[in-house]
Amino acid sequence: MLDFAQLPPEVNSALMYAGPGSGPMLPSCKPRRPPTTL
Repeated sequence: MLDFAQLPPEVNSALMYAGPGSGPMLPSCKPRRPPTTL
């Protein structure tokens, strides 16, 4: 696990911007089942 408190902010920013992007998050945004009504 990466500890962001031990790295300078510039390194943390570079790691976040160089990551995989929004690709892995998009499948998790799709609803798995229709919402239920109350």
